[in-house]
Amino acid sequence: QSLQPSEFESHAYNAAKIIFDLFKPFQHDLGDPLVELYLDENGGGTSLSLPAMLAALSRTLEITWKDTIISTGCYDKINQLLLPVDANTLPAKLECAKRFGYKKIILVEGQQDIPTDCPLETVLVNPDPNIAVFQLINPKLTGAIPKDRHVARLLYSADRLGKLKNETIIKTFLESDSKLVKSIASDILSRNALHRGETAEAAKYHKQVETLLWDKIPNGYLGHYLRYERIAATAILKIDLGIWNDEDETHTALDNRLAHLENAINGGFADRNDYFAALTLANTRVLRKRFQSRLTARCDEQFEQLLQSAWHDLIFLFDNWDAIYKFAERIDKKSTLRRQRNYCIECLTDYWKVHQGLPRWERVDEFLNWCKKKRYEDAFDKIAELNFRIIMDNHINEKELDTKIKRFDRQFSKTVVHPNWIFYEKILQFAPDTKHKQHCITKLTEVLPKLEENNKSIFILLALRTRAVLQRAGYKVQRNIPAPPADAPLQKIYDIIKDNPIDRCPY
Repeated sequence: QSLQPSEFESHAYNAAKIIFDLFKPFQHDLGDPLVELYLDENGGGTSLSLPAMLAALSRTLEITWKDTIISTGCYDKINQLLLPVDANTLPAKLECAKRFGYKKIILVEGQQDIPTDCPLETVLVNPDPNIAVFQLINPKLTGAIPKDRHVARLLYSADRLGKLKNETIIKTFLESDSKLVKSIASDILSRNALHRGETAEAAKYHKQVETLLWDKIPNGYLGHYLRYERIAATAILKIDLGIWNDEDETHTALDNRLAHLENAINGGFADRNDYFAALTLANTRVLRKRFQSRLTARCDEQFEQLLQSAWHDLIFLFDNWDAIYKFAERIDKKSTLRRQRNYCIECLTDYWKVHQGLPRWERVDEFLNWCKKKRYEDAFDKIAELNFRIIMDNHINEKELDTKIKRFDRQFSKTVVHPNWIFYEKILQFAPDTKHKQHCITKLTEVLPKLEENNKSIFILLALRTRAVLQRAGYKVQRNIPAPPADAPLQKIYDIIKDNPIDRCPY
């Protein structure tokens, strides 16, 4: 992935680099694509940026554009946006393009002074280069015909790197003739809905995920994801629908694939993808085991076995965490070492709530010492920090609480976004007599109606807990939480936990 920028002009270089950065998860699959941008004093202007993006797309996606299409557009490196060219230069560019036989020109939205009698057909792309990339590979717009496996890689990679936030773009690929492309697009939409807590929406898109025959699965990282990691997203969807049974076919498949990867790791036959996939599957299974243990909510043998087994899944790659998450930085911005730490703290907190002490499991002390050196940044981290302080018997005083609440209110003002409201629940549980009680109550009364809106989602279980926390804090909640439909798996869990939701609710 070497690019050779001119010594005097880097706009085109940076525009082309956008494409290669999108393909970082697949750099080993694609070999070493090389784009040399020879920029002389006449050809090194900023308007070469959009053509450089097309050149990089051509190299990475093996696209050949029709020789009747041309483009011009600039790139703002600071704001990372495409810009129109100087309107004064556009007429000359159009006239020159016409003389050389071009029929279509690609410009950036907002381009000024496009003549009404423009001699070329114009195509406008979004200033956001991450959106423009998908417009550029649209055959209807540009005539590009990329190979299906490359489009699927681009979709998957942009999503994992957090670059693909426009779902309208993703949905256009649901109409693709390629089963692989449709499958990836449906998978992304399903996972996005799941992260928003929209379980029914996630299930709808998941039904559209194509089942691919083994010989249709591409090689490299995308194939590895389809074989191993995607089952994790399916398993979480099942969990959020209330299907926690180990015998469910999805959970059984996850267990089998994790066992396969563990054998490869123990036998010394695993690569970096295998380690990352094993950690992803293990973390997913931990949710199931922790939720199952909470259903017991008492000091019995099953509770101990489930939590200890969950801890093993969390910690079995402890010595490899740094290497795995260094690798993950390139392929998945959503997976972080901090999140792994938080999963472990949650598991230990589940145990502490029952025993008011910590377990003597393998490497617990080593993990806790490691935790003391780590920072807490996002909302999940802040909740984990509260848990960590409690299980370490390091209670937070009023002055600290005052600072933490003010910072949290400022950083995470949208209380209804998961998991923001859980922060206020934790404070009411761990510091019931705090002077900030009314502030936390107010925050929770804001979110409770939202949690109740869909009784087919796992959020209805969380609503039970929020209501119980409010009642324990002295706030009178008049209404009952609506039960899930009688035929829904969530209904059985709802009945089990409704009398003790604070201890038994998931998440």
